[in-house]
Amino acid sequence: MPHYQTISDTLLRQLNESMFSGASIEIGTAEGPLWRFQCGTALPEGAGPQIKETTLFDMASVSKVLSVTAVCLRLFDDGILTPQDEMGLFYTGLRDEAAHISIERLLTHTSGLPGGQSIVGRDREHIDEEILKLPFSYAPGTQVQYACLGFILLGCLLEKVCGKKLDTLAREMVFEPLGMTHTGYRPQGADIAATAMDGSGIGTVNDYNARYLERPVGNAGVFSDAADCGKFAAMLLRKGAPILSGAVLLSANRNLTPWSTEARGWGFYRSRNRAKPVCDLCSETAFGHTGWTGPGILADPERGLYIALLMNRTCGRNGTYEAMWRSRRLVMNAAMAAMTKQ
Repeated sequence: MPHYQTISDTLLRQLNESMFSGASIEIGTAEGPLWRFQCGTALPEGAGPQIKETTLFDMASVSKVLSVTAVCLRLFDDGILTPQDEMGLFYTGLRDEAAHISIERLLTHTSGLPGGQSIVGRDREHIDEEILKLPFSYAPGTQVQYACLGFILLGCLLEKVCGKKLDTLAREMVFEPLGMTHTGYRPQGADIAATAMDGSGIGTVNDYNARYLERPVGNAGVFSDAADCGKFAAMLLRKGAPILSGAVLLSANRNLTPWSTEARGWGFYRSRNRAKPVCDLCSETAFGHTGWTGPGILADPERGLYIALLMNRTCGRNGTYEAMWRSRRLVMNAAMAAMTKQ
């Protein structure tokens, strides 16, 4: 019998240390959920309603895999795009280095585009072209430099290729087929965890670039609950079924940056990364993604387990970015230990 109490105790300690105001976790297998737990409140300092199973969280950069990555993989499967397709195939008049940016480079954060750069003030309607004009900060393929701009560009590219908005693509190709009925951009209703210490902007994406663009984009903006994230993670354990082929998911989960301390695949992040492990006790096959506001999804094919952990660390007095990495790791470690203990 798994030691679930250890997991809940670990989460409650993190809550008491003000790493977040609220959290929701689901653990399961390819067949579905095994255990769920929630703690804390939707607003900072113990204010607002209690976190429920249905409470939505800002998924921040986990949006990159829930939306853009999953849609990309669908299009690889369907023979519409390939990972080696370059921007020059879709955009005219690009300088040579921008024309040679491939989809794979964008998915692995090795494109040369600068990381952490603001696009506030640039032309919203042509933001893809604005990004393609930016000078590179390194030679493509020589570094992993985490770049939200690359996923904003990818989202625009998917819209250009498919002739539909990104939120429609994600809903039709990912969320609806998986039964993720509580997941999407621009959530409605009151059951949403805050992401600001003053409790403002509930239901508004925390990411400044995504918020500036005022529309669904590729780097952030998806809101979800732990149950829906569990459905996505269970799909990863089922080798993509029913929305992806086993071949494309296996390819997506390869370490395409073995020369770096960050093990990156097509959109996904290897969970036992030398740079920043998400979990120390998962197997080498584990993969997933994390987000600025605190959430993380981990699928471990060797263990046959997934963990969907949603937290709003931006509403914790002590929930700094670096502290959150440790806090999330403590919970993930406790969860993996509890589920594998004899």
